[in-house]
Amino acid sequence: MNDRDVLLHDVPFPMALRIALCAVGVVIAVLVTYELGRGVWPLNLTSPFFAMIILGGWSVACAAFVAGVFTMPTLYEFRRGSLTVSKTWFRTPQRRT
Repeated sequence: MNDRDVLLHDVPFPMALRIALCAVGVVIAVLVTYELGRGVWPLNLTSPFFAMIILGGWSVACAAFVAGVFTMPTLYEFRRGSLTVSKTWFRTPQRRT
């Protein structure tokens, strides 16, 4: 098999993007809590409504933060009858065929 039979697909994920996603997650969590926390406490009739909005904001913030921490650059190598996936996570290469 020669190099012409190999199809490479590189999916980069630079460190700057990872840091930005983590920062966005933290900012969303802090802003949602700060801005809408006054609607929850002291307890009143609208507290459950504002609490649900805060929980929704935290779920978006957690998703952004987890994506920034755990997403890694990936290289897919397609060959006839096989697929090799190479990932680099914190400078440790992982290869799966």
